[in-house]
Parts: sequence; C-alpha cells; structure tokens
Amino acid sequence: MTDSIGYVGSSNFSEASADKFECGVLITCPETIKQVRSEFVDEIIQYSHPTDMSALKEATIFIGDIRTDLERLMVSLGDQLAGSNGQHPTLESLQEIIEVIDAIEGGLLCLEEYSEHEKSSELLSQVSEVIDIQSLRNLRDLLEHYDSHLLELAEFSVEDFINSYLNEPEIAKEAYDEHVDKYIQLATNAAEDKEQQLHDAAKKELKEAASLATRFVRSSENALEKMKELENSIWDFDNT
Repeated sequence: MTDSIGYVGSSNFSEASADKFECGVLITCPETIKQVRSEFVDEIIQYSHPTDMSALKEATIFIGDIRTDLERLMVSLGDQLAGSNGQHPTLESLQEIIEVIDAIEGGLLCLEEYSEHEKSSELLSQVSEVIDIQSLRNLRDLLEHYDSHLLELAEFSVEDFINSYLNEPEIAKEAYDEHVDKYIQLATNAAEDKEQQLHDAAKKELKEAASLATRFVRSSENALEKMKELENSIWDFDNT
C-alpha cells in the first residue's frame, strides 16, 4: 500500500485459497486508501510482531501490551463511576483488572530465565529495582479486600437490600395491609441512601486505585527500556 495505490487481497489460509481461488480489490482513491490505513493497517501493524523472537523479547512486548490493557480497564472502571447514583462497577470489570495484574506478574517471571546470564545479571537487577510491582499488588489487594467499597458497590443490589430491609423482624411486624406502601417507600429510600454512600466511597477509593495503577505504568516505561537493553546485550558479541 502506498499513498496513491492499495491492494486488499483474499485470505491465504482458507478452504477457498486451497482451491487456488483468489480475489482482491485495487484501490486508487487517496481518501479511501487513507481510510483503510487508519482503520485497519495501522492497527494491524501496532499488534504485529516478528515470529523469531526470544522469550525475553516476547515478555517485553507482552508487558507493554498488557500494561495498555490495564490503563484501558482503569479508564473503563472510572467511566462506570463517572455518572450519578445507579451506575455500578461490575464484578467482571474488577476481575478483569485482577487478571491483568496476575498476567503482568507472570510475564515478569520469565526474566528469571536470564538471571544466570553474565551480561544480563546487572541489567536484570536494574529492571527489578525500576518496576513498581508492589503498586500492582497493592491495587489487587484494594480490589479484592473484603471491605473494598468498589467490590461492595459491584455486589450491591437495590432489590436485595429492600427485601432484606422489609424482612427485618421489627419492620416485618408493621409492613402489612395498609402500611405496606409506607414501608416499601422507606425501604426504597434506605436502599438509595446506601447506594449513594457506597458510590461516593467507591469514587474516593477509585482515586487511590488509579494512583497505584499510574505508579506501575510510569515505572514500567523505564523497565521496558531496561528489558530492551537487556535483549540487545545478550546478542552483543565482541569480534575484536
């Protein structure tokens, strides 16, 4: 593809291709070429990597990509809390962040394969010092802890709260016949108040969570540079 001409071909690994059936589209419109490049080609290039990579190179790319995932998930969590009362983070969104944290820790373990390499040992130590893995662990603890406001809000159900309220012994004795509507309204008001309290507390907790994620992201920028340096040092031969 150039700025003046582009070609989009058919899949090379399909049943039709096996039968030598090929087709494609030749594009000469500069605006269309620009649109195809911005919507498809640039993204393909962004997520494409060489096939003949070392384990360390794979880990470097993996950590870079998954760090981007962590940033995306934290922004999504913030969006879920950005609105008014009634918007909740989901248990799935919290679990996704935890899984990314676990995956990052797992990716970092591959560095240990190079710990005995003479040229890499010093750089490996520098990587360990630079990357702020403790912030990630603190973030995971914050999201998983039993008194996490984010977790409590994700699990909160207005309907369950109202049912529990109405089943309280003292309330249940009064909430019948002509008093039912009154106590349902009281239960609804209490549920809304509780939800708003959790929402406000979760917003404050989100700031702490975002701060921890940001610390890791910033430290990982330097760590990734160290990992690239480590990769280069492994293949640096002295021919003198």
